[in-house]
Amino acid sequence: MKDYQQQLQNTDDLYLIAPIWWSNLPGIVKGFFDKVMLKGFAYSSENEDWHGLMTWLDHVTVITTSEVSQQALEQDYGDPIRQSLINTVFRDLGISSQKISWHHLGNINTITPEDRQQFLKNIALQN
Repeated sequence: MKDYQQQLQNTDDLYLIAPIWWSNLPGIVKGFFDKVMLKGFAYSSENEDWHGLMTWLDHVTVITTSEVSQQALEQDYGDPIRQSLINTVFRDLGISSQKISWHHLGNINTITPEDRQQFLKNIALQN
């Protein structure tokens, strides 16, 4: 845990890359947040006043893959990345949504290797 915290403190940019399973991030990602984003490191809460401490990060890039499209995640599955991760978890860590970009590669089970390469090129151009 301390090693991860040290690595986070020594970076300006955070990249989170994960698949979407059952309309959300895998449990291991939640476990990472539970074990690393601890009170006193990632946030403080005195007298019920929550304050995110990870304001040193300049940008967070979230990259996800799934068998469903980003549109389906947003419209049919409650927009789990934007609502739960970006607008709640990262906000609580002191990272505003303006500092976060989300890139999703959907239909992962049917796309071509060329589609995957183009997706990665587009991310590189946008960041």
